[in-house]
Formats: sequence, C-alpha cells, structure tokens
Amino acid sequence: MPWLLLFWGGVQLRHQQAELDTRADAFFAQFPTYAKNNSAQQVDRMGAELGFSPDDLNSLTRPVDETAQLAYGAIEASLIDFLQAQTAQSSAQLAALPPELSAYLADQQGSLIAIQTHLLQQEAPQWTLEFERMFDVDYAFPSFVNVFGIQKLLLLSVIDKAQSGKDAEALLTLEASWRLNQRSRSIQI
Repeated sequence: MPWLLLFWGGVQLRHQQAELDTRADAFFAQFPTYAKNNSAQQVDRMGAELGFSPDDLNSLTRPVDETAQLAYGAIEASLIDFLQAQTAQSSAQLAALPPELSAYLADQQGSLIAIQTHLLQQEAPQWTLEFERMFDVDYAFPSFVNVFGIQKLLLLSVIDKAQSGKDAEALLTLEASWRLNQRSRSIQI
C-alpha cells in the first residue's frame, strides 16, 4: 500500500510540475529576449582596452588590458568622489578636475574618442538579456560594470571639455553617453 501512495504522489507531482512549466512559459513569453548586437561587442572590446571586464568574457577576442585595469583601479575612488561631489553641487560652476583624473583622462583620450565615435556613428549597443533563463543556476546576469565604468569616464570627459570651453565637444560626448544607455533604458520589464 505505501508504494501506491508514493506512485500517486509522484504522478501528482509531475502533473503540478507540468502545470507550473506551462504557466512559467506563458509568463516569460510576455518579455522579449534581447540578443547582443555587434555594437555591444565593439563596446566590450574597447572597454577591455580601458581595463573593464565585459559581462561575457568568452565574447572577447583579446583579454582585458591589465595595465589599463590597474590604472583605472588607481583613480576609481577619486573619480567616484569627484563625480558625486559635482552632482551634489547646487551651483552651475563645476570644480576643476583633480590632477590624477586630468592625467588619467589625457592618457586615455584616444580610447575614449574611439568609444565616443563608435557610439555616435553605430547603432546603440544592446547586451544579451534573457528573462526566461534568469532562474537558471548557470545564467550570468548582466552586471554592466563595463558600461558604468565607460559612463563615468565619458562624464568626466564632458566636465573636462566644458571647463575648457569646448562646449560643442562636450555636447557630443554627452550624446555618446546618452546613446550608451539608450537600449538598456528601453528594455521592457
């Protein structure tokens, strides 16, 4: 008799699991899947040259530049403090860049111009996002750490250009920053 109860329990469990699977499929069908486009692959590659790790390390054709990673790590705290101080100001006057940030920006100017040019001339980057797989143990959630790092550097560049009286260049850099976020803001959740 106990084996009969176990058998019946197993049948009920399989039936409930099938019903849950059907409901989950219907729920996740509401959300589109976003595939990584070529523009995002290029941003990941250029970000790796600046020392930022992309969400999917397997997608890189060359490794993250460790020297650039160390250089960014050396100024990151100062960069965050500076940007936070600028956003907290109530006046229109921005503070001058600290010397270490100014030097870093000068060293990375070529890479930042390449990213800016790419963002302004190509389609907006879109990274992979699969809502249905988010509950899988092996799903790598997009962290966008590389995007946040690039954003901080673009904003620093905007401030530097604005302080130098290069308003047109500052606006172009701001446009590139906006385009970097354009697709991630349009994701339907």
